[in-house]
Amino acid sequence: MRDTDAHGCDGCLLAPIDWNAGCLRLAIFAATDSGMATTLNSSSRSAERSALPVEIQIGCFAVSFLYAIFFQETRALGAPGLAIAFACIIVIWLPMMRWYVQRPLWWLTALAALYTLISMIGWLHWNTLLFDRSVIIQQASYAFLLPVMVPIFAYYHERVDRGDTAFLAFEKFLILICLIGKAYYAYMIGSISGLGVIQLFNIESIFAFLIVRQIYGGGYCSKGMRALVVLLFVATAGSFQSQLVAMFLLGGLIVPRLARAGLLVFIFGLVAISIAAVPFADAIWQLDPNTGIRLFFWHDAIERIIASYGVGQGFGTETIRPLYQLSSTDVSIAGIEQADFILVGSHNAFVDAGYRMGLLGGGILIWYIAGLFKKTAAIASEGRTFDYFVCAMLFVVLMVNVGLASINFLFGAAFLIGWLAYRAAAGFPGAEDAIVHSGSVAAPFMGSASVS
Repeated sequence: MRDTDAHGCDGCLLAPIDWNAGCLRLAIFAATDSGMATTLNSSSRSAERSALPVEIQIGCFAVSFLYAIFFQETRALGAPGLAIAFACIIVIWLPMMRWYVQRPLWWLTALAALYTLISMIGWLHWNTLLFDRSVIIQQASYAFLLPVMVPIFAYYHERVDRGDTAFLAFEKFLILICLIGKAYYAYMIGSISGLGVIQLFNIESIFAFLIVRQIYGGGYCSKGMRALVVLLFVATAGSFQSQLVAMFLLGGLIVPRLARAGLLVFIFGLVAISIAAVPFADAIWQLDPNTGIRLFFWHDAIERIIASYGVGQGFGTETIRPLYQLSSTDVSIAGIEQADFILVGSHNAFVDAGYRMGLLGGGILIWYIAGLFKKTAAIASEGRTFDYFVCAMLFVVLMVNVGLASINFLFGAAFLIGWLAYRAAAGFPGAEDAIVHSGSVAAPFMGSASVS
């Protein structure tokens, strides 16, 4: 049995940042095979895997995070802006490409490459209204980006969690940038609601993760401070999806020992309700158009997956219909004549993967995410609310948003997946040697690290 601290946290504790002291103080502990705790310092051997100077690593992370956090503005840069951000990610990834390998994501990449080729030929766009080869790469991009983004974010989380002083200082800077970003967006929309967590965009997913991690996750903060942060989260949640995540966090505060069971109820409950609610989409739309229209999106996409005999519609086609027939009125989200109509997603990453790449594509993504959740539940103690909070937030991002198909969500989703990939890799005996030395960490449900 593993030893846990007084707050129920096990494994590597989150690294607390002392905001008041003149220097950063660190209290990182890692559970050894015998259950004894050993202190790790900021010169962990894992830094040796990257030949890049830490200044270059931090600089590349800074460019990528700034692009993601201020995406409402940087999206105007178009493909060149994304290319710069992704080039910085590649620079970090190349020296350490053999670590934190997520094999199912590479399978998804291979499948996306095949579907991209077939879509370019024009073989898959039956039963669709539009076909445009110019958007194929944009729609498929997430499947090519994820296998690189997840490992470098896992590496980032490891450096912070293991106490690298430069990364701890950078995370302090990152929180400040998020605060500036939220203040800027509140000013732009002319409402204080812009300070809250609304649609779980990149900035909001990253910001929520960082704040909860620093003040709630480490197990060193008073319960009163935790309660204040959670209540602020609940009070500023500006949409049903962010309210779901906030309520899960509130439940974890009240009864932390039930966090694991709560996550299972949260995930299966959300899936069951989504399925059961489809016949009542009309009535739900009347009460909450934002939720109701998602049910129409999912139902329509699934019908077209079935119509394609599970093969999928490929890339370069629309995902939603321009008009949905309700009993009382016709509902239109976007007209087919609009330039970005073809880019509107189904607002469900699992459905979208199935719609584009068939049952095999959707199945790979579901299998991968389910495996991460399963591994997290296996290694986290009952009171490790933070890990379960990340799982819940990621699930909402993927389940009710354009969680991967839109760059506005992709970085935040990859940041959350990166944490779970790091936790999964660090959670089994011998993982430290496998990660640090000469091996590659397989997907969490593969069992153990693959050491070459």
